[in-house]
Amino acid sequence: MPSHINKTNKTAPNRVKKIAFFGCLIAITVVLSALESVVVLPMPMGVKLGLSNIVIMYAVFCLGAPSAVALCLFKALFVVLTRGVIAGLLSLTGGFFSVFVIILLNAIFFDRISYALISVFGAITHNMAQYALVSLMLSVNLIWIYLPTLIISGVVMGLATGVILSVLMPIIGGENAEKNIDS
Repeated sequence: MPSHINKTNKTAPNRVKKIAFFGCLIAITVVLSALESVVVLPMPMGVKLGLSNIVIMYAVFCLGAPSAVALCLFKALFVVLTRGVIAGLLSLTGGFFSVFVIILLNAIFFDRISYALISVFGAITHNMAQYALVSLMLSVNLIWIYLPTLIISGVVMGLATGVILSVLMPIIGGENAEKNIDS
């Protein structure tokens, strides 16, 4: 009998736990994305709660950039399947630019910046990227007209999601996520 058959693979259970945990994060992201598409806010055109961004920010801070980018991809795929290609492209564009800014701010300031402030910058970037894409697609310069709304909604929704993340981090294990999965 080959010697590798008798050896037990001790990393397999941890790998399965990580895959299952990431699957749960995808599910939560999709559910929150669906929820925010149903909730109609008394706000200007296109403003959404951004609840699914809480999970993506969690991934940036606790699991790393690749996990956050993967969540953005899965969220955009869900949006394509439920709301169409244009909505999916907008989700992907806003998500990637937002995650990039969140990763950058986290790398530069690490523990010297709050989740709420990082979230505000991420939300504003998300809004600006989406409306820049809309402006390019429609060959009009809508973004300058809508700029005050993009910034105000980014600040309000970014603060809300950042505060929610700040409250949830100690409850869900925050920075110890990888260690909790491995045990």
